[in-house]
Amino acid sequence: MHKVLRSAVVVASLVCFAQISLHTSLAQAKPYHAWWNDQHAGAPLQSTASKTLPLISVKGTKFVVASGDTVVFRGLAISDPDKIENQGRWNKNHFVRVKEMGATIVRIPVHPVAWRERTPARYLQLLDQAVAWCTELGMYVMIDWHSIGNLKMGLFQDPMYVTTEQETYEFWRTIARHFKGHHTPAFYELFNEPTLYSGQLGRMSWSEWKQINENMIAVIRAFDPEKIILLPVWIGRTT
Repeated sequence: MHKVLRSAVVVASLVCFAQISLHTSLAQAKPYHAWWNDQHAGAPLQSTASKTLPLISVKGTKFVVASGDTVVFRGLAISDPDKIENQGRWNKNHFVRVKEMGATIVRIPVHPVAWRERTPARYLQLLDQAVAWCTELGMYVMIDWHSIGNLKMGLFQDPMYVTTEQETYEFWRTIARHFKGHHTPAFYELFNEPTLYSGQLGRMSWSEWKQINENMIAVIRAFDPEKIILLPVWIGRTT
């Protein structure tokens, strides 16, 4: 009789422990992902300073403002904002130094690996800061998708440049939607350096590359008709 009672107590204790463990696991479980509420990063930037600098456009072979006056740019390229921020040097003073060197436009390279690892939403925060600082300092911005390689075949010079056609289109859709109507980001450089590197990065015809560029332009223009788009030079081989 005592053995039966002891067994019953043990079973009851185990059941109790299992219930406690189940409740604890449920409490610690990750909340359900309400995927139907997900949205793409890059909601339009709401900024009272978006029209501070004159809008730049192209007339013939010149860059001009609304008055028709020609603008001659002096540019300087900085490092990837993600790299600068992680090195503890991402601040307005960084751009003050650029201004002191005589620059009127800042080229900002965005490496695909940094865009992914930081996440587009958090990377846009860096770009927003850069645009705000440049606006205050009277400098324009060129945003560059900084990859080197063969986008068609997915072969690239180094891991930091690895991307895909889809990611590239998504990048420009995000950027164009976010900075639509803001005059400071005046130029979009579609792809830093397309190259086959003497065949080491595969094959891609001019017509294939032309189509990819037309696709990127179509995505951008669906959101923003004003930005000046810079087409990358085709490098079929390295000499």
